[in-house]
Amino acid sequence: MWWDCEGKGCTATGKGTRPTDGLCWQCHDRTEAELIEHATADLLAERDAAYAAQAERAKAAAQWNAMLADAYAEHAGREAAKSAEVRARRAAEAEEVRRLREQLVREHPELAAYAQQTEPQAAVTLF
Repeated sequence: MWWDCEGKGCTATGKGTRPTDGLCWQCHDRTEAELIEHATADLLAERDAAYAAQAERAKAAAQWNAMLADAYAEHAGREAAKSAEVRARRAAEAEEVRRLREQLVREHPELAAYAQQTEPQAAVTLF
């Protein structure tokens, strides 16, 4: 039994049982190779998309880390400024206390014993 190949542009004739796809072995191999090429191209495109997405996530993570580092640095700077301000204020207060004690001793020598205390005494309460 003779049959003609149904492949595009193919004029081959076969003898025997007709294949289910109606193609000669050359057209069948060519069609199979094209399917493999398309599947491979699809897989490569998926891989490239996955790599691009991974690179985008890595870039976003790096940007996020940089933003966090900037925020931590800014916070540390604010804390250092606040600490320096507190130290300066305490030094100014200590200087003011020293100046007031000296003035008190000059103006009221009888209170000199009380002006020499460096720390105020806490009130003692008994329950």
